[in-house]
Amino acid sequence: MIEYRGAKYQYPPLAIFGAGNSVEIGISPGTELNARTAVSYLSLGSADPEVAFLLGYGPNANDVYEEAESEAMAEIIVTKSTVQPNKMYLDTESTNSWGNIWSLAQMLEEYNGPDALGIVAAQGHSLRLKRMARKIIGSRVDFVPVPSLEHARPRSLAREVALTALFEMVTVGAQEGDVTSLEEREEMYDKLLVLPKEVLQRCTTH
Repeated sequence: MIEYRGAKYQYPPLAIFGAGNSVEIGISPGTELNARTAVSYLSLGSADPEVAFLLGYGPNANDVYEEAESEAMAEIIVTKSTVQPNKMYLDTESTNSWGNIWSLAQMLEEYNGPDALGIVAAQGHSLRLKRMARKIIGSRVDFVPVPSLEHARPRSLAREVALTALFEMVTVGAQEGDVTSLEEREEMYDKLLVLPKEVLQRCTTH
Protein backbone atom coordinates (compact mmCIF):
# COMPACT_ATOMS: atom_id res chain seq x y z
CA MET A 1 0.00 0.00 0.00
CA ILE A 2 1.15 3.55 -0.68
CA GLU A 3 0.04 6.73 1.00
CA TYR A 4 -1.13 9.41 -1.37
CA ARG A 5 -2.53 12.71 -0.09
CA GLY A 6 -3.50 11.23 3.24
CA ALA A 7 -5.42 8.26 1.83
CA LYS A 8 -4.08 4.74 1.43
CA TYR A 9 -4.41 3.01 -1.92
CA GLN A 10 -2.60 0.23 -3.67
CA TYR A 11 -2.17 2.54 -6.68
CA PRO A 12 -2.15 6.31 -7.24
CA PRO A 13 -4.47 7.98 -9.80
CA LEU A 14 -4.47 6.11 -13.10
CA ALA A 15 -3.37 6.86 -16.64
CA ILE A 16 -5.10 4.33 -18.91
CA PHE A 17 -3.54 3.72 -22.32
CA GLY A 18 -5.23 2.58 -25.51
CA ALA A 19 -3.95 -0.61 -27.15
CA GLY A 20 -5.60 -0.63 -30.55
CA ASN A 21 -8.53 0.67 -32.56
CA SER A 22 -10.12 -0.38 -35.84
CA VAL A 23 -12.37 1.31 -38.36
CA GLU A 24 -14.21 -1.99 -38.88
CA ILE A 25 -14.72 -3.32 -35.36
CA GLY A 26 -13.82 -0.51 -32.97
CA ILE A 27 -11.44 -0.75 -30.04
CA SER A 28 -9.25 -3.81 -29.63
CA PRO A 29 -9.62 -6.37 -26.83
CA GLY A 30 -6.45 -4.92 -25.32
CA THR A 31 -7.92 -1.43 -25.12
CA GLU A 32 -11.10 -2.78 -23.55
CA LEU A 33 -9.08 -4.85 -21.08
CA ASN A 34 -7.03 -1.83 -20.00
CA ALA A 35 -10.27 0.05 -19.29
CA ARG A 36 -11.74 -2.91 -17.39
CA THR A 37 -8.51 -3.17 -15.37
CA ALA A 38 -9.02 0.44 -14.31
CA VAL A 39 -12.66 -0.34 -13.47
CA SER A 40 -11.54 -3.21 -11.23
CA TYR A 41 -9.02 -1.16 -9.28
CA LEU A 42 -11.35 1.82 -8.93
CA SER A 43 -14.35 -0.28 -7.88
CA LEU A 44 -12.31 -2.19 -5.31
CA GLY A 45 -10.97 1.02 -3.82
CA SER A 46 -7.43 0.07 -4.82
CA ALA A 47 -6.76 3.11 -7.02
CA ASP A 48 -7.02 6.76 -6.02
CA PRO A 49 -10.07 8.23 -7.84
CA GLU A 50 -8.85 11.82 -7.62
CA VAL A 51 -8.30 12.02 -11.39
CA ALA A 52 -7.84 9.73 -14.39
CA PHE A 53 -6.05 10.30 -17.70
CA LEU A 54 -7.20 8.32 -20.75
CA LEU A 55 -4.88 8.24 -23.72
CA GLY A 56 -5.10 7.37 -27.38
CA TYR A 57 -6.95 7.93 -30.64
CA GLY A 58 -5.93 4.86 -32.60
CA PRO A 59 -2.93 3.57 -34.55
CA ASN A 60 -3.50 5.67 -37.67
CA ALA A 61 -4.17 9.42 -37.64
CA ASN A 62 -5.67 9.22 -41.14
CA ASP A 63 -8.33 6.65 -40.19
CA VAL A 64 -11.74 7.80 -39.00
CA TYR A 65 -12.74 5.62 -36.06
CA GLU A 66 -16.20 5.44 -34.57
CA GLU A 67 -14.64 6.82 -31.40
CA ALA A 68 -11.16 7.36 -30.03
CA GLU A 69 -9.64 4.75 -27.76
CA SER A 70 -9.80 7.23 -24.88
CA GLU A 71 -13.49 7.93 -25.48
CA ALA A 72 -14.37 4.24 -25.58
CA MET A 73 -12.41 3.59 -22.39
CA ALA A 74 -14.13 6.52 -20.68
CA GLU A 75 -17.52 5.02 -21.57
CA ILE A 76 -16.50 1.69 -20.03
CA ILE A 77 -15.36 3.37 -16.83
CA VAL A 78 -18.48 5.52 -16.56
CA THR A 79 -20.85 2.61 -17.14
CA LYS A 80 -19.01 -0.18 -15.30
CA SER A 81 -17.13 1.31 -12.36
CA THR A 82 -18.89 1.68 -9.01
CA VAL A 83 -16.32 4.36 -8.10
CA GLN A 84 -15.92 7.18 -10.61
CA PRO A 85 -12.82 9.36 -11.01
CA ASN A 86 -13.49 12.85 -9.75
CA LYS A 87 -12.15 14.23 -13.02
CA MET A 88 -11.17 12.64 -16.33
CA TYR A 89 -8.86 13.99 -19.02
CA LEU A 90 -9.14 12.48 -22.52
CA ASP A 91 -6.47 12.50 -25.22
CA THR A 92 -8.24 11.92 -28.54
CA GLU A 93 -5.32 12.61 -30.89
CA SER A 94 -2.21 10.55 -30.12
CA THR A 95 -1.49 7.48 -32.25
CA ASN A 96 1.53 5.87 -30.56
CA SER A 97 3.34 5.62 -27.23
CA TRP A 98 5.45 8.72 -27.82
CA GLY A 99 2.31 10.71 -28.60
CA ASN A 100 0.56 9.24 -25.56
CA ILE A 101 3.32 10.47 -23.26
CA TRP A 102 3.52 13.92 -24.87
CA SER A 103 -0.24 14.25 -24.36
CA LEU A 104 0.02 13.03 -20.78
CA ALA A 105 2.68 15.64 -20.09
CA GLN A 106 0.30 18.39 -21.25
CA MET A 107 -2.54 16.98 -19.14
CA LEU A 108 -0.38 16.84 -16.03
CA GLU A 109 0.70 20.42 -16.62
CA GLU A 110 -2.92 21.52 -16.97
CA TYR A 111 -4.04 19.60 -13.90
CA ASN A 112 -0.98 20.65 -11.88
CA GLY A 113 -0.44 17.17 -10.49
CA PRO A 114 -0.58 14.49 -9.23
CA ASP A 115 2.89 13.60 -7.99
CA ALA A 116 2.35 9.86 -8.55
CA LEU A 117 0.58 8.07 -11.39
CA GLY A 118 -0.33 4.46 -12.17
CA ILE A 119 0.27 3.40 -15.79
CA VAL A 120 -2.43 0.96 -16.94
CA ALA A 121 -1.29 -1.05 -19.96
CA ALA A 122 -0.22 -4.58 -20.85
CA GLN A 123 2.61 -5.87 -18.70
CA GLY A 124 5.57 -5.17 -20.98
CA HIS A 125 4.02 -2.00 -22.36
CA SER A 126 3.44 -0.54 -18.91
CA LEU A 127 7.15 -0.92 -18.11
CA ARG A 128 8.17 0.71 -21.39
CA LEU A 129 5.71 3.56 -20.84
CA LYS A 130 7.17 4.11 -17.37
CA ARG A 131 10.64 4.53 -18.85
CA MET A 132 9.34 6.85 -21.55
CA ALA A 133 7.37 8.95 -19.07
CA ARG A 134 10.34 9.25 -16.75
CA LYS A 135 12.50 10.56 -19.60
CA ILE A 136 9.92 12.83 -21.26
CA ILE A 137 8.05 14.13 -18.20
CA GLY A 138 10.79 13.76 -15.63
CA SER A 139 11.20 12.58 -12.06
CA ARG A 140 8.73 15.10 -10.62
CA VAL A 141 6.11 12.36 -11.05
CA ASP A 142 6.53 8.85 -9.64
CA PHE A 143 5.27 6.47 -12.34
CA VAL A 144 4.00 3.08 -11.17
CA PRO A 145 3.28 0.27 -13.71
CA VAL A 146 -0.22 -1.17 -13.34
CA PRO A 147 -0.24 -4.24 -15.64
CA SER A 148 -3.60 -5.11 -17.17
CA LEU A 149 -5.35 -8.30 -16.12
CA GLU A 150 -4.23 -10.01 -19.33
CA HIS A 151 -1.77 -12.91 -19.13
CA ALA A 152 1.53 -11.70 -20.59
CA ARG A 153 2.45 -13.52 -23.80
CA PRO A 154 6.15 -14.23 -24.50
CA ARG A 155 5.96 -12.71 -28.00
CA SER A 156 4.42 -9.51 -26.68
CA LEU A 157 7.06 -9.26 -23.97
CA ALA A 158 9.82 -9.83 -26.56
CA ARG A 159 8.38 -7.01 -28.66
CA GLU A 160 8.33 -4.65 -25.69
CA VAL A 161 11.90 -5.53 -24.74
CA ALA A 162 13.04 -4.66 -28.28
CA LEU A 163 11.11 -1.38 -28.36
CA THR A 164 12.34 -0.42 -24.91
CA ALA A 165 15.93 -1.06 -25.95
CA LEU A 166 15.42 1.10 -29.04
CA PHE A 167 13.98 3.92 -26.93
CA GLU A 168 16.86 3.74 -24.48
CA MET A 169 19.36 3.77 -27.33
CA VAL A 170 18.02 6.87 -29.06
CA THR A 171 17.54 8.85 -25.83
CA VAL A 172 20.99 8.24 -24.36
CA GLY A 173 22.37 11.62 -23.28
CA ALA A 174 19.03 13.43 -23.53
CA GLN A 175 18.09 15.28 -20.37
CA GLU A 176 14.77 14.58 -18.65
CA GLY A 177 12.08 16.93 -19.92
CA ASP A 178 14.26 18.46 -22.67
CA VAL A 179 11.49 18.83 -25.25
CA THR A 180 13.64 19.96 -28.19
CA SER A 181 16.19 17.18 -27.77
CA LEU A 182 13.55 14.51 -27.19
CA GLU A 183 11.56 15.55 -30.26
CA GLU A 184 14.73 15.06 -32.30
CA ARG A 185 15.24 11.65 -30.69
CA GLU A 186 11.65 10.72 -31.54
CA GLU A 187 12.35 11.38 -35.23
CA MET A 188 15.43 9.16 -34.98
CA TYR A 189 13.37 6.46 -33.25
CA ASP A 190 10.78 6.47 -36.04
CA LYS A 191 13.48 6.07 -38.68
CA LEU A 192 15.21 3.24 -36.84
CA LEU A 193 11.94 1.48 -36.16
CA VAL A 194 11.73 0.21 -39.75
CA LEU A 195 14.27 -2.58 -39.20
CA PRO A 196 13.02 -3.64 -35.75
CA LYS A 197 9.50 -3.85 -37.19
CA GLU A 198 10.71 -6.46 -39.64
CA VAL A 199 12.38 -8.39 -36.83
CA LEU A 200 9.37 -8.08 -34.55
CA GLN A 201 7.08 -9.26 -37.33
CA ARG A 202 9.11 -12.43 -37.52
CA CYS A 203 8.82 -12.82 -33.73
CA THR A 204 5.04 -12.76 -33.98
CA THR A 205 4.76 -15.12 -36.95
CA HIS A 206 7.07 -17.93 -35.84
